[in-house]
Formats: sequence, structure tokens, C-alpha cells
Amino acid sequence: MLDHNTLYAAIDFAAKAHAGAKRRYSGEPYLNHCLRVMGRTLQYLEVQYACAAVMHDTIEDTDVTYDDIAEIFGEYVADIVAGLTNPTKGLPDPRAVRKQKDRDHLRDQPVGIKIIKMIDRIDNLSDVSRAVALDPGFVDTYIPESWELWKVIKDANQNLAKELEECISYLERTNKHYKEMIEQLQKPK
Repeated sequence: MLDHNTLYAAIDFAAKAHAGAKRRYSGEPYLNHCLRVMGRTLQYLEVQYACAAVMHDTIEDTDVTYDDIAEIFGEYVADIVAGLTNPTKGLPDPRAVRKQKDRDHLRDQPVGIKIIKMIDRIDNLSDVSRAVALDPGFVDTYIPESWELWKVIKDANQNLAKELEECISYLERTNKHYKEMIEQLQKPK
């Protein structure tokens, strides 16, 4: 059983791995996202899952490997991080094919991993909501991907599934209203 000192070590590990990284649309330090996911995970799951939650993007987005995590935090935590890692990152397949493979990978994961993935997507949606005006093409892609992900993970926790559903719906409405506003502004007078 891991203790809170191990959780602090995981935070330090994630901070070093994501040093200098920024969120795509908000520009905030990437670690803030990891800390939010970890904090919410502690509301639902044990410390081992919280350790994995704060490191959930390290294998996918940094030079950290499964073995690096296993060596310090054990295979159990490393397995959770691996379960949260999109296995297709960096592959040349089209995005739609990669995202389907990532969902297939997630479909076979335990409930705890799906809970963290819901928390992660909820937080990601708050960042992507800033992209409605900055990158509407990405938002048009991200919304249906989020619905497809929701279908795969919604049974893990009813309350989080409802929150995720509301976040996706909000982004969908915001995106629609933004497009309508732009259309109105572009009409000749």
C-alpha cells in the first residue's frame, strides 16, 4: 500500500517530466492539469490511483517509460499509467483510426482507469472550450471523439458520466453558438 509520501514523490516525478510544458489553449503549466486530475481521483479511488493520475500523461507525452515508473512506484502504479496511455500516440494512422484503437484499449481496462479517464476528459474539455474561437476545426473533431469515449467509459461511475455528458454538451452548444455568431457577422448588411 502506498502512502501520501509516495503521492508527493509522484507529484515531483510528474513536475519534472512535464517541466516547461504548457496546456495547448490556456497556456497554463501542464502540471496544473495533472494535479487537478489527481485531486479529483482522490475523491473516488485509493492513493495508488492518485499517483498514477498525476503521472497519467508521462508515458504518452514525455520521455518517461513504463520501466521508469515501475522502478520507483512499482508495477501496479505503472500498469495504471499504461492503462491510461493512448497506445497509438505517434503512429502514422489517421486520427480517426488511432482514436478508435485507443478506445478499444480503454474498453478492456478496469473501472479505476476509466474513472481517471473520465476525470481527465472533463478537465481537457475545460481547456478545449477555450479553442472554440481559436481552433474550431479541432473542436469539431474533439466533440464526436468525446461522445465516443463517453460511450466506452460511462458505466464506470454514474456521477462522473453525467458530468462528462454535461461538459461535452456544453462544448457542443458553445461551438454551435459561436458558429452562428460568426455566420451572422459575415452576412452582408
